[in-house]
Amino acid sequence: GFLIGFHSPDQPNVAYCRLIAANPNSRQQGVGRRLYEHFFADALAAGRHEVRAITWPGNRTSIAFHRAMGFEIEAGPGSQNLYGTPSQPGYDFDREDRTILVRRI
Repeated sequence: GFLIGFHSPDQPNVAYCRLIAANPNSRQQGVGRRLYEHFFADALAAGRHEVRAITWPGNRTSIAFHRAMGFEIEAGPGSQNLYGTPSQPGYDFDREDRTILVRRI
């Protein structure tokens, strides 16, 4: 598995997970959880107290995984119910819908 993340250059309290993935044959073995736990520890060590992630609103597996990891769905201004989930239409590249997930650490 792998996690691609970064510390926000303009929001000193925030770290972003851009992508997290595990081999389908390795799912349900804690790979994603361990990747996130390392990312949370790195973020905390850098003074970050919020982690943000995005996913396609129709990806129920990703949403369930993030919710199990303690993320909450952000339903801010402009959000719409897409595929049964609060999401931001056109969030990526002004055309791709995304659900925004936030976790305090």
